[in-house]
Amino acid sequence: MKLDKKIDYSINLLRKAEPMALRLDPENGFYLAFSGGGMTRASRSSMQMKYCNRK
Repeated sequence: MKLDKKIDYSINLLRKAEPMALRLDPENGFYLAFSGGGMTRASRSSMQMKYCNRK
């Protein structure tokens, strides 16, 4: 799978999960623990691209 398809897939998955995250914590939505590793940076970038609620 090409990188742009992976990014689109990740963003769509975040969009599907956001209503559940907001039901569980209406103020903050998602929580992302930032370790500085590659997967964390990719997750943070996807969330920033999507503009989702996160803390």
